[in-house]
Amino acid sequence: MLSYTAGDTDVPLLEETIGENFERIVARFPYQDALIEAAAVPGKKPAAGATPN
Repeated sequence: MLSYTAGDTDVPLLEETIGENFERIVARFPYQDALIEAAAVPGKKPAAGATPN
């Protein structure tokens, strides 16, 4: 049983987690740079070396 439902679409869902997608793309393009962006968590101090928004 799926934990979500998808409406009608011409583009199918990937059926993989974000981590699985990342691993697949890294394997396909091992020597390319990547830009990874994440939203800040309110009240949480940014990690060392993180660029403030």
